[in-house]
Amino acid sequence: PAIGHPTDPSGGGTRTTNGDVPRREIVLRPPRGGANHAVDATFALGTQREGEGREAARRGDVEASTGKYAGAQRCYRIAADAGHLIAKCRLGRMIEQGWVGAPDGVPDPVRAAALYREAADEGCAEGENNLGALLYLGVAKSRTGDEDGSSVCDPDGDAAEAAALFHRARSRGHAPACSNLALCYEEGRGVAGGRDLERAGALYLEAARAGVVDAYAGAGSVAMMRGDLRDAMAAF
Repeated sequence: PAIGHPTDPSGGGTRTTNGDVPRREIVLRPPRGGANHAVDATFALGTQREGEGREAARRGDVEASTGKYAGAQRCYRIAADAGHLIAKCRLGRMIEQGWVGAPDGVPDPVRAAALYREAADEGCAEGENNLGALLYLGVAKSRTGDEDGSSVCDPDGDAAEAAALFHRARSRGHAPACSNLALCYEEGRGVAGGRDLERAGALYLEAARAGVVDAYAGAGSVAMMRGDLRDAMAAF
């Protein structure tokens, strides 16, 4: 109860001397939960700054968007260094797309892939999906290498690792990974047995029903390839 106001026995709060019930005041206290709670709060602030940066960019305010993105990067970096896996993914995405962290805003998918892999190695579905996408597109390389540790150009191996990552992320309920796995089956890359349009269509529909609306277009396209116009129309 507020000091100086007797408590209302009815449970309706505190009463002033004239009998009115004053507006309740919200007292903000430091969050409980120690370091983990603080890391989550830092990540949330980064998400807010990134959203503000997107809005500023939409308005064409380059200076404001750059400042907001830089603020988001700082928050994501702090949270990532403290072990926040999604923060690693979001930081990687900003670097991948050239928003921050690269000279003159040039995208740096190699640095981004390293962050995605750190998250993926700890079982983060978003990291698995993002790393898989870069491997599939050929802008990142799989773990295979020569004895001296140098990279080997192996598109088939990269696609196979990408498909495996998509499968793992899908098993964790990550809908975009399900759509990406469908693409693997549609194109016959990285999956056993090669092209499988039936499997691709089923995965596209699974992803679409889980919220990836664009996957309906994928389902419609593979239905057209199979010659099933009714399923194609339903998906489109």
